[in-house]
Amino acid sequence: MAFQNILVLKKAIARIESKLAYSNVAYSLLPNEFTLRELQETYEAITGQILDRRNFRKGMIGNNIIKPIGESRKSGAHRPAALYKFYSKNPALH
Repeated sequence: MAFQNILVLKKAIARIESKLAYSNVAYSLLPNEFTLRELQETYEAITGQILDRRNFRKGMIGNNIIKPIGESRKSGAHRPAALYKFYSKNPALH
């Protein structure tokens, strides 16, 4: 039974990973408002790859997948992080 559950989980992760390449399916894995770091960490956790921060940001904003909402969230001793949201929660191809 446990082996079958692992196979189902691996298949689900692979399916989500493939959808990340062409849609905004990550919206279902994040809160309505999120930081760019949270979005990038979500992509990295699913794909198992480390993504370049600048290119990731440029791609997400430049392709009109996410937009800043003009607010920020403070976490720890660092500068507050800008918050973003998806342009649409409808699965969109990009």
